[in-house]
Amino acid sequence: MFTLSEAYIEGNAQNTSDQVLFAKAQTATLAETYINGYDAPETNGVRFLESNNCSLRNIEYRDLSGLVVNDDSLNTDLHRDSHFSLDSTPFLVADTGEQTRNYGVLEPTDLSEVTGRYEGERGINNGTTGPFGLAIWNGSAWVSMLNGIAI
Repeated sequence: MFTLSEAYIEGNAQNTSDQVLFAKAQTATLAETYINGYDAPETNGVRFLESNNCSLRNIEYRDLSGLVVNDDSLNTDLHRDSHFSLDSTPFLVADTGEQTRNYGVLEPTDLSEVTGRYEGERGINNGTTGPFGLAIWNGSAWVSMLNGIAI
């Protein structure tokens, strides 16, 4: 497990890529950090690339194309409401990851395509299959909290 916390990350005019790259990382966290980028195309704050069980919490940021790129990663926890943009920089650039989470809850996705990790795990079904809204993994299926039916 790796945690980078309370860091100051500064971009410069030569940097036109990711400020922080987690490539093939396992259980890495970036927390309580300030990222000052260089506002140019393709300048992102953090990229999770083919990583597993990583998280991002309490980031202040500005002058980026976006804070996060979640690229083919599994179980990334973004803790969305813990971040603060100091300008108009958007939060999410792209998310091609699987089972992206917000405080442990699977973000809206087609839960019929996802296997839960443990009984009681929570996720949000996007409405593609079954109703939109909160669902709970019962050990073998996602059960909608709206109507109690398996998704």
